[in-house]
Amino acid sequence: MIDKRMWQSMCPLRQFKKIPKEIIRKIEKKNISWDRFYDLDAHEIGELVRAPKVGKTIYKYIHHHHIPKLELSLHIFNEMIKIHEMTEPFWILVEDVDSEILLHHEYFLLKKKYCEDEHYVKFFVPVFETFPPQYFIRVISDKWIASETQVALSFRHLILEEKHPPPTELLDLQPLPVNALRNSNSILFSNEKLKENPQPKCVYVTPKEELAEIVRQDWDRRFATIGRKVVMLTSETGTDLKLISKGHIIISTPEKWNILSRLWKQRKNFQNINLFIVDDLHVIGSDDRHVLEIICSRMLYMSSQIERNIRIVPMATSILNAKDIGQWLGYSTNATFNFRPSIRLVQLVLHIQGFNITHNASRLIAMAKPVYQAINRYSPNHPVIVFVPSHKLSRMTAIDILTFAAAAEQKRDRFLHISTTEIEPFTDEREDQTLKETILRGVVYLHEGLNHKYRIIIEELYTGGALQVCIVSRSMLWTLNLFSYLVIIMDTQYYNGQDHTYDDYSISDILQIIGRANHPLKETDAKVVLMCLSSKKDFFFKFLYEPLPIESHLDHCLHDYFNAEIITKITENKQDAIDYLTWALIYRCMTQNLNYYYLQGVSSRYLSDHLSELVENTLNDLEQSKCITIENEMDTSPLNLGMIAAYYYINYRTIDNKSLTSKTKIKLATRLPNKLNNVKFNDPHVKANLLLQAHLSPIRLIQACVDVSRSNSWLLPGLAAIELAQMVTQVMWNKDPYLKQLPHFTSEIIQRCTENKIKTVFDLMEMQDKEHVELLQLNTSKLADVARFCNPLLDIVANAAEYERIPIRHHEDNMLKQLATRLPNKLNNVKFNDPHVKANLLLQAHLSRIQLSAELQKDTDEILIKAIRLIQACVDVLSSNGWLLPALAAMELAQMVTQGMWNKDPYLRQLPHFTSEIIQRCTEKKIETVFDLMEMQDEERVELLQLSTSKLADVARFCNRYPNIEVSYEVPDKDDITSGSTVNVNVSLERADEVSGPVISPLFPQKREEGWWLVIGELKTNALISIKRLTLQQKAQVVLDFTAPSAGTHNYILYFMSDAYMGCDHEYKFSVDVHKGVNNDADMK
Repeated sequence: MIDKRMWQSMCPLRQFKKIPKEIIRKIEKKNISWDRFYDLDAHEIGELVRAPKVGKTIYKYIHHHHIPKLELSLHIFNEMIKIHEMTEPFWILVEDVDSEILLHHEYFLLKKKYCEDEHYVKFFVPVFETFPPQYFIRVISDKWIASETQVALSFRHLILEEKHPPPTELLDLQPLPVNALRNSNSILFSNEKLKENPQPKCVYVTPKEELAEIVRQDWDRRFATIGRKVVMLTSETGTDLKLISKGHIIISTPEKWNILSRLWKQRKNFQNINLFIVDDLHVIGSDDRHVLEIICSRMLYMSSQIERNIRIVPMATSILNAKDIGQWLGYSTNATFNFRPSIRLVQLVLHIQGFNITHNASRLIAMAKPVYQAINRYSPNHPVIVFVPSHKLSRMTAIDILTFAAAAEQKRDRFLHISTTEIEPFTDEREDQTLKETILRGVVYLHEGLNHKYRIIIEELYTGGALQVCIVSRSMLWTLNLFSYLVIIMDTQYYNGQDHTYDDYSISDILQIIGRANHPLKETDAKVVLMCLSSKKDFFFKFLYEPLPIESHLDHCLHDYFNAEIITKITENKQDAIDYLTWALIYRCMTQNLNYYYLQGVSSRYLSDHLSELVENTLNDLEQSKCITIENEMDTSPLNLGMIAAYYYINYRTIDNKSLTSKTKIKLATRLPNKLNNVKFNDPHVKANLLLQAHLSPIRLIQACVDVSRSNSWLLPGLAAIELAQMVTQVMWNKDPYLKQLPHFTSEIIQRCTENKIKTVFDLMEMQDKEHVELLQLNTSKLADVARFCNPLLDIVANAAEYERIPIRHHEDNMLKQLATRLPNKLNNVKFNDPHVKANLLLQAHLSRIQLSAELQKDTDEILIKAIRLIQACVDVLSSNGWLLPALAAMELAQMVTQGMWNKDPYLRQLPHFTSEIIQRCTEKKIETVFDLMEMQDEERVELLQLSTSKLADVARFCNRYPNIEVSYEVPDKDDITSGSTVNVNVSLERADEVSGPVISPLFPQKREEGWWLVIGELKTNALISIKRLTLQQKAQVVLDFTAPSAGTHNYILYFMSDAYMGCDHEYKFSVDVHKGVNNDADMK
């Protein structure tokens, strides 16, 4: 009202200067409710104001969203045309049933460039024991009068959980020595236990990779004194199985243990597990931590099947429904210990400070001075850790703290507890000058982009007491192994670029941060200062001072769980699937929180119906994705795609055939074109809709023809219909050249290709890059489009469901947009806040060896680790379809991702320290491969490379590890092969040297073991005949077999392909003369 200088009783149209004031006065005199105007058309409005011409203008202002209009589902839609500014602010209010008490308020800012996207706002409101029939959610514009929407949130069917038992009281007991147990069987590695099980194993599972590494380093030192080997899983299946067989204590993350434990029946080492420890079990309530529930359920089931008790020890923060957790894991009430949140080794004092500033950046600026004041007040001399939301803010906060200290005390190094001369040697090699200066003043900041060596030095300085203040970015909260007297949480929100919102830290993240305030041997108490938005204070008071409720999210992630159990024959029908769910936590949670799991009642009938529906829908989705097949509407059996998804630990949506062939899925609800009602046919959007339907309609009719032909067993009509579908999709006749379907291929280009005997896409794929450029004569962007058409594997990998949760940070879409201009494969009409687009760009940046920021490099590392599994799955899917060249392209992509280079780059680029200048000198000397370099004399090599001794040692180490394998083959009984018989190809493999080990790939973030593919293919028909994947130590004998085709001479190629190194592949051509079989001769007679 103040902004618009008008009373609320005035007509909202006064906000628009173009409407005549006389018309507005007429409307106000009518005294008609504003909501009634939404029901009137332009003619009726014109008659109301007695000005027919003005009626259209008023209708436009009302119905074309000049006043922001909100749907009742709280989905905001706003066309943000000329009248609106860059942002539109709204207030979200939650009121009680009488609209007397404001339960929650939140400020929401809608940006113009994101106005077409969906926005999700998550908040918490209290529900009391005698809850009212409903709450009201009201959304009001902060600028526009009459822009308001109200939604009633009904509690009619809400059923509250039963009261949970009180926490366990802590008894004042003194610790006793181990011999006080009077029963050595209680000790895992006791002599009695070793007699029962000679190879007992303990498994420790923690949610994060970083935590697992911290525990491994600690336990390595502790258990070495009693001769017990501690191992940590790597996610490489072959390596992990060896580690499990050798190790006594296995440390793993939930995902790694889930991969290996799926085949527990076939792996005997899993049946030697005596103790299974699960740490931080409370994170099972997070959206992405359902794997913890899966592995715990599997261990329970495994224990029941091997008829030997596996002791499962869960550890977590104080949990509200600990009784349900204990019963799920097989513990009685007396054996479940759930202490209060306040029970700690060191007494904790928690201060929650609210800031009533809704704008995130402004709130963070306002928090800088209170952070310094909190240090002075609560910990003037003790160590302090400050957690900030981003990498950039960690540096800014360090500078702010030192600025405030210098201004207040005129002492710049008050946080440094050793002399400057003692600290200077540790700052000499710092490239970050800001970090160097802050260290000299006793303040340091840690972020994911910091060199590992420098980070270790900084942590030792802080732990030793030289530095007092350590500022840590949020992304490192699970990596950090530092503790302090005071912990300050500077805001509890981080930017989510995918949804364009600021999301709250999860409670598990907050608890992990609070856990850093812990100095049991140095201090008797600890302090935490949590700074947050004022509206979030009640939420944190509730969940930090009281036990944490845990719910299962397994119902959203059942597909991959069921697929894995069907592959291993644990689940063979729908009833088995329902029975298997009873081992999971979700089975116990459903009856306790009905509304959360959409149950209609508490009786066993409702629970049974809900489980049946859940299983039915999940298995139907798997069947549609061609992962499983359902027979007789009950029995389940695995299909090839499902086996590949389970083996490589891939989401069922990624492995779906549709996902491997197309990013976009067009779903049509009916057999007829979609009808458009109440539209203007001069609207370009309507025209686009109609033209799309006109293009797509023949596809539906053709598909119907295929179905009719198949039902009548008509072969030729069916094949003709399939060919017609190809013609319509590619917009070309079947008599046209195949090359016409490629983008930018004109008649002139096709003519040149034909003259060079390039007639198919496969012929084009076999050409060298230089030949492509010379023949096609296209610019760089058009050549990139052709390359993507011929080899879309990079797009397929980037569009995998595994990359849906890649974070998009603040302003990162602009960075990605700039990065896209420097990459070879151009992406058109894409959103740069799409995680799949980000995955594509970062994969290309990795192959192009472009220097990235610390955050983007961290994301790239996570993408690369998953990419290898996805590429290997692509090889399996393509080979199962018998496609030779695409499968070889996928194998080549695995090499590219491992070594961080394109296939067109020189092979020498994969060597460490090889720059463009060194490669150029090698090329001039006709040194093009690693083998050429290895054949040189030492003096010549040193003179050519001009590298230091240490770098030359790295090059020598790579060359010694580079695989040099001799391949020989033979076809037994080559002269007696008949059509339909089995053809065997015996392949002998032997390394020329004895040096083997992990792959040397400086740009790949994880240790990899060397792997190989043996492939037999027929290039003429692009057919993959036989394939085997293997690992090679020193020697190997491999047999490939395939069914002999029709009589005649057939030319094949034997490929020996690496999955890690480029330039070491082998190709051998051989031919097979197939004679007519006996059955063929009989048929001829």
